[in-house]
Amino acid sequence: MTRSFRDPTMKITKLMYIFLLILFVSSSSSSSSASITSVEAASFNFTEFSTTLSDSVIEQVAFTAEGRVAYALTAFGNVYVSYDGSYSWSRLYFEGQGDDSIYSILQTANDGVFFFGVGRHHYRTVDQGATIQTVLYGYIVESISFHPNNSDWILFTVGQDICQISPTSSSCYYTLYTSDDGGVRVFTQFLPYVIPSEVSFGNAGTYAVSPYVFYVVAAASASVANSIYNYHLYQYQDFRSLLVWQEGDSETMGSYVKQSPRLLVQSCVQLYISNEFILALSLSRSGASGQLAALYVSAYGGPMLASRFPQTIDSAATYYIQDMDNGAIWMGLYEKRDDPSDEGNLYLSNGLGQDYRLTLPYITRDTIKKTTSLALAYHNVEGIVGIVFSSRSLVPGGLAQDSVHQTQGTFNQGGSWAPLVQVYDTDHHQMTCPPAPPRPDNSTLHEDIVCSLNIDFFKHPPISSDRAIGTIFAVGTVSRGVAIGPSSTADTFMSLDAGLTWTKIHEGVKMMQVGYHGSIVIALDADEPVHSLKYSLTPQVPYSWVELNFTTPTISTQTVNTPYIMPVLNETTGLWTNQTFINTTTITNVDYHDMLVDEIRVVPSLNDRWFILEGSRDDGDTTTFIHVDFSFLNIPICQGAEDPSNPSSDYEMYTPLESSGRCLLGQRVSFLRKRPSSSCFDPLPSHNTTFVNICACERADYECDYGYIIKSNTNDTCVRDESVSLAPFACRPGVSYQQTRGYRKIGGDQCQGDINLDSYTMVCPIPPPPPEPGIVEKVIHVVQTNPGTIAGAVIGSIAGVIVLVLIGYFGRQWYVSRAYNYQRKANFDEAPSGNMASSSSAAADLESARSENNAL
Repeated sequence: MTRSFRDPTMKITKLMYIFLLILFVSSSSSSSSASITSVEAASFNFTEFSTTLSDSVIEQVAFTAEGRVAYALTAFGNVYVSYDGSYSWSRLYFEGQGDDSIYSILQTANDGVFFFGVGRHHYRTVDQGATIQTVLYGYIVESISFHPNNSDWILFTVGQDICQISPTSSSCYYTLYTSDDGGVRVFTQFLPYVIPSEVSFGNAGTYAVSPYVFYVVAAASASVANSIYNYHLYQYQDFRSLLVWQEGDSETMGSYVKQSPRLLVQSCVQLYISNEFILALSLSRSGASGQLAALYVSAYGGPMLASRFPQTIDSAATYYIQDMDNGAIWMGLYEKRDDPSDEGNLYLSNGLGQDYRLTLPYITRDTIKKTTSLALAYHNVEGIVGIVFSSRSLVPGGLAQDSVHQTQGTFNQGGSWAPLVQVYDTDHHQMTCPPAPPRPDNSTLHEDIVCSLNIDFFKHPPISSDRAIGTIFAVGTVSRGVAIGPSSTADTFMSLDAGLTWTKIHEGVKMMQVGYHGSIVIALDADEPVHSLKYSLTPQVPYSWVELNFTTPTISTQTVNTPYIMPVLNETTGLWTNQTFINTTTITNVDYHDMLVDEIRVVPSLNDRWFILEGSRDDGDTTTFIHVDFSFLNIPICQGAEDPSNPSSDYEMYTPLESSGRCLLGQRVSFLRKRPSSSCFDPLPSHNTTFVNICACERADYECDYGYIIKSNTNDTCVRDESVSLAPFACRPGVSYQQTRGYRKIGGDQCQGDINLDSYTMVCPIPPPPPEPGIVEKVIHVVQTNPGTIAGAVIGSIAGVIVLVLIGYFGRQWYVSRAYNYQRKANFDEAPSGNMASSSSAAADLESARSENNAL
């Protein structure tokens, strides 16, 4: 992954918190309503740390060494470190740093951490902070890419000095450097005229060939570097040196030669690399619009191929990559680049990332960060491929009062979508919706929209984790759709079966978190200052919550004297007179030091009972960390992992979608997890998945192939989409190709047998040979009978041979051409060749066929 530091929009990078979410806690209450017990802060261990006004707020946090070492970076560039699992913190100072502040903290392989400075001072540690090394000394680093398997291997870019003053100057360009010792001593000036953010190592597919492969977008020379169209994507085989060893032949010795990069994509402006795919966006000059956008993709280390969308995509469209790591590429597409609307379309690729189809239209855009984010409503369930939730508008482009958005889920990688209708309250009763509100014209608003759970994807997004398989927390409302944005009537829900069924666990909006492997569930009020949290030990309904004050209150007393007047009878005079008296009272003040919590972090260690509450007490000017240690609970260790089928075991084998009788992407895979009813601590470092079996193929395992759609009157049958043009396949005699049936397997689907809607192999027909010339010779011998006419017969025979040869030649040409055109028409009529595979392109095949005909 490449990190660009000088772009201000990239300063606060998207933190990848691997912090776990699981549900666990025991429901000891037999009643249907949750019970709450109060516990004071003195009963457990907690510590507090706050930044100062000179530090401002904390912007980044990084954990290493299984959570024992933590680093925190403030907005003003100061770094704090904790060596005891975030109990205590101290300021970290760097040798020779001077006035340069730290700009970003980045984690690398093998528990390494890089600290990048604003100026020319940068540092790293590879031993959990025991020693700090100065790296990349003297360079103002623009971007950097780390090898995911070796913390010593880095690619970094450096701009000319003029770039710091005038980044848009024609004299400003960036140079790629490489290092194989982490930037401590060894640097190689590799390549000038690169785009800093578009430099990266490869992925798992390319590492299988060579671990040294990297990718870079660069211009060939200074003379062409002033145009974005002259920057191309190249692949280099070895980042360590400009020279590579080339073996000699039997007569010469080998030698070092300069690397020759492989040109992959011309006019490349953006590069995306995930564990599975390499995606490149290209712009080229075309037509009145001035530009034509194109996507190229490489899957699992394969060749770079052009992507195909159902319609032409030009510069008016804006892409947003939602997900590239779950067997396919999920992509948001906006029709307008300059002013994207509140809705985008969600496209999904096939398993190779090449052919796209519209999987869900009119997807809700991030309304919280609309000015800075193009993200769509999207959540894939962590640890389970194929289950995704999104929110779409049911009245696209309608009036504001008609705007209604509905959450829908897919359990087959976008093959089909449906609202979340199985929603229950704490008494396990199906939740229902009130009647739809009347409209001014006395008609009912959205009465035909099904009652379902509609999730808030942006202010309080759903939470899931690969360490808590099948468990999801979400904030939402049970309604007939919702208006765009968060709802004031939202409640908190939970699913233990990857979203098939949902249960309301809290009134109102709660911030939720689950400990490592799921032994403690935490909930606290969101969006308001608090001094307490609730925890539980089993993720089942009804919850038995314990309320815990996480701060020690300050108790003070105040004496208040209050004067008051009362009439008093004078016994001597017998008259009433007013007299003043003092009423003294003592007031006890309890200040809980309420805190607005922004995030609940799990300290990533095998001790899943450490949490950090991160927030502020002073209107956001500083950050407060409260470290909460639940070790005082003395939770017993979970037992029975070796035999999860035993009812007495604290573990179970969870198979997604098993309760509905369905397979997940053509297979049943079981996960070992702690039973939701078990109140115990799970010490296992990881949970292995157990393969069960491959399922027989069904219609649900297939989606429409490229160029095919399901129409309302086709009864779930994929039919030809005439709006999508498909290039004809150049059928050469004897060449095989793949003929589509209009369907393709959903990306990642593993089903086998039963129905087969896959494409099948066809072979182009081979025409019979033309008549043999030997037949003409036999006719000549029969005609030759009179010696007196020998000369005339010879001349006539020669002329006859010439005529027959010409007839044979043109006859064969006519036959081949007719067979070719017949097969070409069959390709169009029977199944367009958009998905027909051949060893060369259609254009090359057509040209080759023409060449063969000309040679005959």
